[in-house]
Amino acid sequence: MDKVLIIDDESTIVMVLEEILEYAGYEVFTAPNGLEGLELIRDGLQPSLIIIDLLMPIMGGRDFLIKLNSDFKEPEIKVILLTGSIPNEKDFPPAETYNDIICKPFNIDDITVTIERLLKKE
Repeated sequence: MDKVLIIDDESTIVMVLEEILEYAGYEVFTAPNGLEGLELIRDGLQPSLIIIDLLMPIMGGRDFLIKLNSDFKEPEIKVILLTGSIPNEKDFPPAETYNDIICKPFNIDDITVTIERLLKKE
């Protein structure tokens, strides 16, 4: 069973994604900011995919992905950026640190199709 880590400070978004992904058969973990997401990974969580918001308190998506890629090289983790605004270029992480972007409000089908594509599920 693939593990998905959702990192977002909006509890409603987290609840919706968690319910959708658990129903689709994924094991779901959550964190309210990038720092807590890194702690989960440091504690041994090995997600196949991370869905992360760009703009959050404490540690946002950009800083999380830069730290993740400098501290953890293997295994390759697929990453979807989730954002509710059009952030400045300085808010975006380097292009090589993520695989796709989905804007809020999102379509549930967009999320599931993107995850299936990235994890190559049919």
